[in-house]
Amino acid sequence: MHEGSIAQGVLDVATRALASRPAARRVTRINLVIGALAGIDGDCLRFYLQELSRDTPLAGAAVEIAPRAATLTCRSCGATEAYDGSGDFALHCSRCGGDNELGGGGELYVESVEVDDEQDPGDRGDPQR
Repeated sequence: MHEGSIAQGVLDVATRALASRPAARRVTRINLVIGALAGIDGDCLRFYLQELSRDTPLAGAAVEIAPRAATLTCRSCGATEAYDGSGDFALHCSRCGGDNELGGGGELYVESVEVDDEQDPGDRGDPQR
């Protein structure tokens, strides 16, 4: 299962994002883009992210996955349509019957990492604490 190594890479990116914000206390959300043809099981990836982030400032971060469809483009008329990766894709254009070309859908990247910059109420320099 390659989702384990991908999860580690995602956590490395999130850890660097956290380290770049000195006031940040923890990661709250990781936003990913995954193409329909990337061969990634989102549930499996979430499982590995949860397991590998235990006892770290990344534990409990929400993981949002934005799917990206592949595109079928007719070589004859240029018509395009989305292909979500499920089932067979149309070899021929539904408009003119020309040959379709499959493109895109292999994306896999961290779009953004959201962090919590809020200080704990006890950390605000209150001399009474």
